[in-house]
Amino acid sequence: MGKINIGRVILGGLIAGIVSDFLGFLVDGVLLAPRWAEDMKALGHPDFSPNQWIGYNLLGSSAALR
Repeated sequence: MGKINIGRVILGGLIAGIVSDFLGFLVDGVLLAPRWAEDMKALGHPDFSPNQWIGYNLLGSSAALR
């Protein structure tokens, strides 16, 4: 077995992360956003603001590292 090219591993991880974030945005931010807004209103909660989404993503990702 040959040596592992660390640069390509890191690059592949970065590209995979970007693709994952983009697809997550399409599904969560575009396709499901109207349905989530309706469901939140039905529960009596206000819509999330963009700042709340950013905070949720930062806290969610930092909690996953623990």
